[in-house]
Amino acid sequence: MKYLNILLLSLPFYAYAQNKPDEIVNIKIECYNTERVFNELQKTYKEAPILLGKTNDQAKSTMTLWVNPTAKSWTIVATRDTISCIVGSGTDVEFTPSFLKKKDYI
Repeated sequence: MKYLNILLLSLPFYAYAQNKPDEIVNIKIECYNTERVFNELQKTYKEAPILLGKTNDQAKSTMTLWVNPTAKSWTIVATRDTISCIVGSGTDVEFTPSFLKKKDYI
């Protein structure tokens, strides 16, 4: 299996603080063919991508957030070329009230 190194702690804060992080955690996660991952998320978990963005990590990956609002499940996927990795997944996803007010972001 192929692996993709992700600098998990540096991703969320990169845009906010260009300082040296307190800690960098390198993990190895299993990765699969992108088509296989996306098909599994769509067919088995009925999730759809709602957010897409380029990362500033060493892998130069693209992150997608997949959500099933009915089942309240979510999955974060890192993709580079034809390889995708499940970075995290969970349940009980909710949209915050401030996110739902579009005027706050326009």
